[in-house]
Amino acid sequence: EVVVSLDGLEVGSTTATTGSWTYLLSGYGNGAHSVQAAVKRVGLQSPRSGAVPFTVDFPKDLAVSATSGSFFRGQTDARYVIQLRNVSNGDVPANANISVTITLPAALTLTSVAGDGWDCPAATTFCAPPLSALMHGDAYPPLVLNVTVAGNAPASVSTGLSLFYADDANAANNTYNAVTAIGGANDRVFANGFQ
Repeated sequence: EVVVSLDGLEVGSTTATTGSWTYLLSGYGNGAHSVQAAVKRVGLQSPRSGAVPFTVDFPKDLAVSATSGSFFRGQTDARYVIQLRNVSNGDVPANANISVTITLPAALTLTSVAGDGWDCPAATTFCAPPLSALMHGDAYPPLVLNVTVAGNAPASVSTGLSLFYADDANAANNTYNAVTAIGGANDRVFANGFQ
């Protein structure tokens, strides 16, 4: 029996046949690791072998998307909520060079864009997320985009989002097209002070 240790902790064992053996490691993240092996026979175990180092660097994949509320012609408080999520097994390091560019249609005018930790220069649609690390499966705080809808806006508009991250392994989800229906100014429904 071959006992396998990952980063100094026993994680399992396998049986050697004709001098060769295989063990599939799991449960480790990005970064530096080491593996060791020991032989166990008749209840006695040998000392561990010397540590064999290896480094894991899973591919990184960020995805951008957006949701919106109801939009109406002449509305001054229309809102998109933009989400930037790590959809890979790789962790994004702190201080990564990441940005989101927002392309507004002519019928929408930027009112404000902000999010906790986001860097969005005044009156622009170019933002950088917080400089903190982003673990796999996690998301940065949402980015809130407020716009004014023109009184003559068409029945629907398309707002484009474009994500830049040089280490992104999958460009297919780095753009998002938020198609939003625009209602007439008289379509707003008010109940108990809420629209």
